[in-house]
Amino acid sequence: MANNRLGEYILTHSILLIIVLVISNLLSGIIYGYSIAIVAPSLEYIEEEFTDVFHNITAVNGTKPYNFHVSMMAGLVAGGNNFGGLVGSILGIFVVDALGRKMTTIAIAIIALPTGLATAFAPNFWSLLVFRVLFGIAVALAKLNFPVYVSELSPQKYRAPLGCMFTVGLGIGILFAYSIGFGFSFVKNGWRYMYGISAIFGPVFLVLGIFMPESTVWLDLSARNKKEQGGSDNFFSRIRNRVLFLKKQAILLYSNKSNIFKFSLCLLLYAGLHMSGIFAMIQYAPKMFDAAGFGENASLYGSMVLGGWILLMNLITTPITGKFNRRPLLIFAMICMSIATLVMGFNLRFIQAPAKAYVAIGMIALFFLGLFTGYGNFCAIIATEILPTEIRGFCFAQIAIVDWFFAFNVGLWFLPVSNAITTDVCFWIFSGCTIICLIIFTILLPETRHLAIDTKVVKEVEEATPFIATSDNSVNA
Repeated sequence: MANNRLGEYILTHSILLIIVLVISNLLSGIIYGYSIAIVAPSLEYIEEEFTDVFHNITAVNGTKPYNFHVSMMAGLVAGGNNFGGLVGSILGIFVVDALGRKMTTIAIAIIALPTGLATAFAPNFWSLLVFRVLFGIAVALAKLNFPVYVSELSPQKYRAPLGCMFTVGLGIGILFAYSIGFGFSFVKNGWRYMYGISAIFGPVFLVLGIFMPESTVWLDLSARNKKEQGGSDNFFSRIRNRVLFLKKQAILLYSNKSNIFKFSLCLLLYAGLHMSGIFAMIQYAPKMFDAAGFGENASLYGSMVLGGWILLMNLITTPITGKFNRRPLLIFAMICMSIATLVMGFNLRFIQAPAKAYVAIGMIALFFLGLFTGYGNFCAIIATEILPTEIRGFCFAQIAIVDWFFAFNVGLWFLPVSNAITTDVCFWIFSGCTIICLIIFTILLPETRHLAIDTKVVKEVEEATPFIATSDNSVNA
C-alpha cells in the first residue's frame, strides 16, 4: 500500500511526522498499561457479579474467605489479556510485516472496538475471558507494531526520546485505568464501564491508521519482495519470505555459542523483570493495599496514587536514563526492587497497623523508583546493544513471546500461589528471583552503552530473504 498525498505530506514535514510518531508510541503504551492495570479496580466487582463461578465467597466476620478455586478464577481474569498477548505476539511475528504498519494499525482497531464492547456486555464469566483474550491480541499487535514503526521513521537525533514514548504511555495507561476504576467503583455494574471504555481504542487506532503514513522502510522492502517474486507482492508471499528469514536467523543464532550466550542474557532480563513482582504490584494493587491494612476506599485511593507515582517516575527517569551507563543503573534498580519486595514480605508478616500501611507505601514507591530508573527502561536498550544485527529481529520475536508468557503466568498464578503459601512468602520469592538475577548480571553482563551498534544486515541473509521487515534496519541507525 503506497502512501497517499496526505501520507507523503506528513513524511515531508518533520514536525507533523514527529507528532504522528509520538502519538503512535504513546497509544501503544497506553493500551498496554490500561489493559493490565484495569484488572486491579475491577476484580472485586467481577467476583461479586459472577458468584456462580466465584463460589464460596460467603462473608465471615466481614471478610471473604479466599479459597484456591476463587483465586484461580481471579487469576484467569488477570491472565486472560496476557494470554491473548501471547497469542498475538506469535501472530504478530508474521502479520505485522505481511500487512504493513498502516494495515496492522487498522486491524488493531477492528479487533479492539468490538472486543472492548463485548467485554462490557459479557453475559457470563467465560465469555468475559474470551473477549479479554481477543482484546489482548490487539494489545500485543500494538506493542509489536508501533515501536518498529517509530524506529523506522524517526529522525536519528529524536529516535531515543521517541522510543521512550511507549514507557510514558504505559504510565499514562496505568494511571488512566486506576482513575477510571475509582470513578466507576461507586456505580452499579461499574466494572462493565471500566472494560467498555477500552473500546475507545478502536476508533482512535482507526483514525491513526487512516492518517499515518506507511513506513518507507516497509514500502522499500515490499518493493524488493515484489521484484524478487516476478511482480507479485501479496500477503502470502510476504509470509513465506518472513518464514525463510526467520529460519535463516535461527541458524545464525543457534550455531554460535556467543550468540546463544547473549540471547540467554536478554531472555533472563525479561523473565527476571516479570519475576520481580511488577505485574503482581500493578494488577493486584487494591488487594495489596487491603493486606497492608488500608480500608476499602483507601485501597482505591492508594491505587490511584500508585498510578500517579508510576507516571511521575516515567516522566522523570525516561529522559535521563539513556545518558548514563546501563550496568550500574540496572544494578541499582535491582537492588531497590529486591529490597522493596523483601521488606514488603516482612511487613505483611510481622508489622502491625498503622505502621504496616506506611511501610507498604514506602516499599511500593521504592520498587517503582528502581523499576523506572533502570530495569524497565533498559531491557530493550541492552538487548538492542548486545545482540548482533543479523539475529536481532529473530531474537526480539522470541523475546516478545517469552515476555507475554511470563506476564500470563504471573498474572494467572499469583493469587492462587499467595493463597496457598501466603502473600508475604510470594514477595520473598520475588525478592529471591531478583537477587539471583542481580548476581548473574553483576558477573556476566557487560557494559553495553558504548558498544558499536552495527546497522548493516548480513548480506547472505538479505540474499536469502529479500523481504526483511524487522526493527533491525532502523532501530539502531
